[in-house]
Parts: sequence; structure tokens; C-alpha cells
Amino acid sequence: MELSLFFPAFNEEKNIKKSVKQALSILPKIADKFEIIIVNDGSTDKTLKIAEQLERQHEQVKVVSQPNKGYGGALKLGFETAKYEWVFFTDADLQFNLA
Repeated sequence: MELSLFFPAFNEEKNIKKSVKQALSILPKIADKFEIIIVNDGSTDKTLKIAEQLERQHEQVKVVSQPNKGYGGALKLGFETAKYEWVFFTDADLQFNLA
């Protein structure tokens, strides 16, 4: 199975690294190929900087960014960016455990 996972993120500097690390530990167990997309929705904190560092460190991570368009706008960009047939999204605030 091939899976695109994206995180809509607005001012998630405290959570984005943990969210991506969690995804990197879970996704290889359920997908043959996967990507993790961080949708930076105009964050004013260090979310984008941290996301770009994660993108450089992990080939499965991709960052897209836009001026703040709200949750719906971030979802739209995430779905447009996803390259695999199966797409999953969850909030970047660690509200849900991916396992």
C-alpha cells in the first residue's frame, strides 16, 4: 500500500517534530511507500523552520506552505499535494496517537 499522510499545522513549533517522529515510526509498519506532508498554514512561530529541518533530514517528509487560509485551506492544500491514492490527515498537535 502507498499512503500520503499530512499534518495541517498552524503555530505547532512545540508539536511538529514529535508528530513527524511518531509518523516515521508507525507508517513503515502499514505502508510499503509513504510520504509525510507538513502543511504550514501561515505559522508565525518556528513551525516552518522546524518543518524544513525535518524535510532535509528525512526523504519521506515534504513541506508545503501558504499564507494563513484556515483549517479548510490547509486541508485543501494537503489533499492537492498528496501523491498517493490513500490519503490520511490528522492534526499536528498530537491530539491523536497514530498507533
